[in-house]
Amino acid sequence: IVLDIALPGNKKRSAAPSALVQARGRLGAEPMQWLFEKTARTWARPGDDERGRGLALYAIDGSKLAVADTDANAAHFGRHHTGKGKTASGYPLLRMVWLMSPRSRLLAGVRFGAYATAELTYAKELVAEVPEDALLILDRLYHNSPALLPVVARQNRNFLVKVKKHAPWKVLRALGPGDSLMEVTVSDEARAADPSLPRTYVARCIEYRTEKGRCELLTSLLDPETYPADEVRALYHDRWEVELGYDEFKTDM
Repeated sequence: IVLDIALPGNKKRSAAPSALVQARGRLGAEPMQWLFEKTARTWARPGDDERGRGLALYAIDGSKLAVADTDANAAHFGRHHTGKGKTASGYPLLRMVWLMSPRSRLLAGVRFGAYATAELTYAKELVAEVPEDALLILDRLYHNSPALLPVVARQNRNFLVKVKKHAPWKVLRALGPGDSLMEVTVSDEARAADPSLPRTYVARCIEYRTEKGRCELLTSLLDPETYPADEVRALYHDRWEVELGYDEFKTDM
């Protein structure tokens, strides 16, 4: 038995590849967007074996993608310019940010558009799609960004983010070796972008050592008994699944 594609009214013969391209053009983008969003909300929901201490794990990260070199794509997405001469990239580029269930590498949401639009702008929209009882894992780009604090605006929704560099936080109390409760000051830049953000907030800082040296993780998981420091450190490893997901999408697929 061979599974193939036939157009309506022509059951005896398979559709030619050129007919599929034409049919996709007639279909348009809206039905495909509806289908993706409908299936993503169902398929990307983590199962019991894809959770950390009862929390559904998600990660957000961004990348860029070259698209066909057409005038329409160049006008809509733009190109990257580099060097003193502001040399344009050979192909138009789009900026893409997605919300992924890292252990299954299934997408729960995606935003993409003009390359000149910052990753954090797209990410802020995706934060709203993270369900309750979840942990969102982020790289250091998101530390102290306007996209970070809205994560905890819904019930039992948490973040875990790598810190760019140690900030002059106020230590409230030590929770254990390399584990402290901190009063974090929100940057003026972040508050200018979103005046609703508080001047300070309480978070937990966990020291994290790698082969390249010492770094820090910032998290809203404040209880060291419910969320032991070693387990939180291990959970951050899941963020790299997003990078592997991009590699599968951009290289293998």
